[in-house]
Amino acid sequence: MSLTATSLVPPASVSRLWLLESVGALRSRVFGAVVARHRSWLGLGRAALAAGAGVKPHALAEIEHGSLPSLAVAYAIGDALGVDLAELVYETESQIAGVPEPARPAVARRPRPAVTVVRNRPRAFGVAVSRYRLGLGLSLDELAERAGLCVAELADIESGDLPSLGCALTLADALELPADRMLHETRHHATYGRDTDYCLDQMTMPRHISSAVPSPQTT
Repeated sequence: MSLTATSLVPPASVSRLWLLESVGALRSRVFGAVVARHRSWLGLGRAALAAGAGVKPHALAEIEHGSLPSLAVAYAIGDALGVDLAELVYETESQIAGVPEPARPAVARRPRPAVTVVRNRPRAFGVAVSRYRLGLGLSLDELAERAGLCVAELADIESGDLPSLGCALTLADALELPADRMLHETRHHATYGRDTDYCLDQMTMPRHISSAVPSPQTT
């Protein structure tokens, strides 16, 4: 009997990998539609938004048609749209859950973040992942297995390497929390240079994020 790569993986792992891929494909399509909707609300062509985000127009077209970008590019697109990435992700997850598409927002767009905030994002995301992992009492190996990552890749992320947006969302799933909450905490840490205080979270988070599960204690 010939052995394939799949036949060497335990059935439970195969099922989990299939589920991760299925959810990832759905998120890709919906996130692209969310980006396209916000671009339309601003009256921007693809070329204009691509220029604002620092990507090629064809790359933006691929994203809007269902290709999840890197987390760095996703942040850049949110900055160019004047929308926090946590909000774009929240809209994505809400639509997947069956919530109707939102109406055009009346609130003002966010100004572009300071250069220091952009520079701090990779480390801030890694801190958020590590903080929640420790709060759940998980080792690197255990979280890596949950998220379908190799341990070295997860260690690099916690040390400041930004993953793809799909990987970031999968990590949030593995950490049992809404992805928009983790991204909000990343923004706070990148802006203020310290871990988010849970009481401050409750006062400053959008309502849908502040109602999420309590922040785990750090160890």
